Amino acid sequence: MRSWELFERQNRVYRDSVLPRDVQARVSVEAGSVIGWDRYVDSHGAKTGRSTFGSSVPIPARLTEFGFTPHQVLGAAREQIVRFPTQRA
Repeated sequence: MRSWELFERQNRVYRDSVLPRDVQARVSVEAGSVIGWDRYVDSHGAKTGRSTFGSSVPIPARLTEFGFTPHQVLGAAREQIVRFPTQRA
């Protein structure tokens, strides 16, 4: 989502169509901090992003560390599907 604030301004029907309440297999991918994503992925969801501050090396060198590679994001999604198998389409 582009903005938490804009998403929260939408009506409940729209928000539930984007994030259905009965779907627990969720993954957030955030180039910044993972702080705040709990409200959308809940405590059992996977959060991909930075959990630390003050990186002093160029960001390309940290992409793997922060979980931003396609392989890592796909792995997080697959783990969620395994944890919540009844929610597969």
